[in-house]
Amino acid sequence: MIDQERSHVHIPGLPKALTRASEVVWKSLASDVRVGWKSGKIRFLPHGGYDAGTSLLVYADLEKNGVPAFFLDMLVSIDLEIPPVETVLAALDPIALLVSLDSPAFSIPATARTEELAACLVASRIAMECRSALVPPTGVSRREVIKALQNVGIATLAIGGIAVYPAAKRLLADSTFWSAEELSDDGMDFGRHDDDL
Repeated sequence: MIDQERSHVHIPGLPKALTRASEVVWKSLASDVRVGWKSGKIRFLPHGGYDAGTSLLVYADLEKNGVPAFFLDMLVSIDLEIPPVETVLAALDPIALLVSLDSPAFSIPATARTEELAACLVASRIAMECRSALVPPTGVSRREVIKALQNVGIATLAIGGIAVYPAAKRLLADSTFWSAEELSDDGMDFGRHDDDL
């Protein structure tokens, strides 16, 4: 059963996220085909119809022409905002560590909105911080997952431009981002932060 209001979905089959950080990582990197891109936002669509990703073309272009040095500087700056791995792992639900290459961050469309790109960027850098604890998909090596996560960070900047960087910094600066939320019911509230990511 799915309870849906405008820009809000409650998915009873999923545990309520421990923290906002955990929710961002799960929806970006571990949600597999349960969610995807629609009209520039990450959404739960029970019948498909997601926007086509352009990430692979972006990666190919960057590999051919080189990654701008300031992109890498931005990634390093984001990394400096992420707490030590012990703090990160304490804020993440186990389900958020189950990386799926079918998740939204690995197939970003050209229409993706800045706030959603920022969430994918932050999720990829959080995952890089705790990469030794990630559970790769079956048949995929940890090295391949790390490379894919690095590509996510670069692709978000290539697709969304430099506006993604301050949006990601704002997300990490939120004082409640790493704080545990009250677990008042079963299921994950999905989309409740869309307007303030």
